[in-house]
Amino acid sequence: MSKQISTYDDIVGSGIKIMLRDIFYDEHEKFSYVPWQYSRIFVRGEVVDIEKYVLKMNTSLGYYLSEDFIDVIYWTEKVSSYKYFYFTNMCSQKIFLIIPLEKDSPLRNTFDDLIFRSWSAGLIEKWKSDFVYESIEAGLLQIGFNSESALLRLTWEDLRYGWYAYLFGISISIVIFVLEYLMILPRIKYFLKK
Repeated sequence: MSKQISTYDDIVGSGIKIMLRDIFYDEHEKFSYVPWQYSRIFVRGEVVDIEKYVLKMNTSLGYYLSEDFIDVIYWTEKVSSYKYFYFTNMCSQKIFLIIPLEKDSPLRNTFDDLIFRSWSAGLIEKWKSDFVYESIEAGLLQIGFNSESALLRLTWEDLRYGWYAYLFGISISIVIFVLEYLMILPRIKYFLKK
């Protein structure tokens, strides 16, 4: 298993390019959010490209994703029981969706209550999981299968603690057998003499 990426140096060392949406790529070039020595790791991608690559679970690139895509990837990995991507704290962004209301709108409390109740009832999480399941059924999301065998050859290192427990158990058994033999042997000799 390769080392997980947690810093920009790790990204440079891995040789993986990070695909940014065109808007974020332009902002990155304009404002230099990342130090200049790391700017070569970023690749420009249209929204369609990112959707195509991410939804096909293409791991040849890294992605700078918004939270909605991160949720899709999370639920997809949960469904497939195979981890495709590693999420770092440096490659995510929060996008808040808002409904603008007039000042002192009578709907504000109603919307707040609706959002709070939907969240606490688990409807938001249910919606996300249903989105992923239905996308898989429709063929929009494609989950590849891991070609590695589930059966792996076990080595001494894998079974080390099992062997230690076995040897400890055998040792205790031998000690108890010897103690019982030494304690019971005089009694047996006593009864045989009678």
